[in-house]
Amino acid sequence: MVDGSDISDIHGCWVKKGDKIFKNQMRNLIPDLDELPFPHWKIFDDIHYTDSYVKSLFKGASIAGAFEGSRGCPYACTYCTNDYVRSLYSGKGKWRREKSPERIVQEVRMFRDEYGLDCVYWIDEVMLTDIDRLRNFRDIYSTEIGAPFVFMERPENMTDEKVRTIKQAGAQMVSIGIESGDESIRKNLLSRRQSQATIVSAFKTAKKHGLTTHAFTMIGFPGEETDSIKKTYNLISESQPDTVQAAIFFLSERQNSTKKLLTKDCLIPTHACRPTTIQNPHLIFRKRRSSSFYWRDMFLPTTRIDSLVILVCLRYLCLPLLFTYHVSLFAAWLFGKTAQEEGGFCLR
Repeated sequence: MVDGSDISDIHGCWVKKGDKIFKNQMRNLIPDLDELPFPHWKIFDDIHYTDSYVKSLFKGASIAGAFEGSRGCPYACTYCTNDYVRSLYSGKGKWRREKSPERIVQEVRMFRDEYGLDCVYWIDEVMLTDIDRLRNFRDIYSTEIGAPFVFMERPENMTDEKVRTIKQAGAQMVSIGIESGDESIRKNLLSRRQSQATIVSAFKTAKKHGLTTHAFTMIGFPGEETDSIKKTYNLISESQPDTVQAAIFFLSERQNSTKKLLTKDCLIPTHACRPTTIQNPHLIFRKRRSSSFYWRDMFLPTTRIDSLVILVCLRYLCLPLLFTYHVSLFAAWLFGKTAQEEGGFCLR
């Protein structure tokens, strides 16, 4: 681009020249991630390292680094973009690839030498894969880096041996997807086939080995009724995560869950860019005001579902994603009266 060369045939790019759009095929996936050049950290503003929300998870931390140890989630959750992106690369090479522990540690060391390092966030969708690779990572990372870290994981991968090993490497917190407490929704809509027992066991195993736990949840699924939402709340209560993140389920055109639902009259096709596209008789658009909060247009349950709703409201008010049960219960107590007086739902 600098010297004016033609860029219209670069694989992996769509290029517009005049009125014509060149839609090039995807490039082949890089088979060996260890061959990648090292990240150029300086192209990002230092605030990404000095003011990351990850710092709040580690007392006294000043510098937080985010790193990848792999690419290509091996799972196919229908609500996630990964499944569609993988389809784009069909026939372009192996989808799931992992960096060697040696390369990972070298990358982290380079960052630490440049900025310092107090804590780490691993962006990998899953980390607890091959146990031999995990042990090798533990041995190298704990010796040469030692910075505490947070990671994400699937419930079925939280085996006792793997969790013990990642804890020994320096893990302090794990984020685990519950998504829905209704097993039929998880299996039939989300393609997440873990049992209730597997999810509860994952949180118990994490706590057994001293890991703080965080849960991902969603509400607003097509066909979801009050009982389904209560199942989510009950599963949260049984799993006892330290913190909870609740989101409104939404769809995009390319997700497999959207394709499943388009023929079932569950979607409003013209609402693809709105917070959710679900036609759910138990959820309505509504505005709420209180002395401290303004709840923007969103789907809010009209029935009582305890403090799970307040988690959703806080999530979409751009407050910190992580908050304790004490905060959610306090908020439910504080604003429950206001919502009830306005003729809305009641939180208890």
